Amino acid sequence: AEQRRSGNSDDDYTYIGGLRYDVTETTAVRGSVARKIRFPTLRDLYDITGGNEDLQTEVTQNYEVGVEQQIPDLKAFISIALFHIDATNFIERRDRLFTNIADLTFRGVETTARYRGIENLELTAGYSYLEATNEAPDPGDTSRLQYRPAHKVTATAAYRFDGGFTVTADYLYVAGSYALSSGAGPVTALELDNYHLVNVGASQDVFGTTAQLFGRVENIFDEDYAETLGFPQPGRTFFAGVRAKW
Repeated sequence: AEQRRSGNSDDDYTYIGGLRYDVTETTAVRGSVARKIRFPTLRDLYDITGGNEDLQTEVTQNYEVGVEQQIPDLKAFISIALFHIDATNFIERRDRLFTNIADLTFRGVETTARYRGIENLELTAGYSYLEATNEAPDPGDTSRLQYRPAHKVTATAAYRFDGGFTVTADYLYVAGSYALSSGAGPVTALELDNYHLVNVGASQDVFGTTAQLFGRVENIFDEDYAETLGFPQPGRTFFAGVRAKW
């Protein structure tokens, strides 16, 4: 792949390889290795408030191994995966300017569970742990990276009644996210508040058509939270509408 621009063109390569092996009829192991690149976007390069025309291509080396387990008697599925990512010239906004960060490491674990043992009901749950570290020789007084939560817990439930009426609910818990200070002086890390979000929704198929009526309430408990320091997210929010497929 190649990106051509005035004064600072670049080219690089990617690859991906993976293997999945069925140990038994219900158990499988998998692994993958990949090299990925990301050229700077137009926004990264020329944004009026933070663009940087000297940005280099971002490169990541990705490794993942996992185990998948089917539980037929319960109509359930469980998976767990370990991952490790080494990133070079990672593009991120620092002090309002898009910047290449020399060496970063992301490692952690992701788990997923799904249950369909009750007719018309589907339950899913997940947990992920992330350790994100700035490995550069001078990480700016802290090795932490901002806005990358260490812990995420998710859960969803969906039940479809006869007649095409479906109710859904989902839950998200986020913890261990940090913001880095900007401006003059040593860089310090401020831990953001943990938060819980609960959303509920319902939909109704319109008989004889491909249309569907839907409604949804997000952040039903009006949680006060921010994913990014200084930018609070919406409180309780209502949606309603119609969707159709042709």
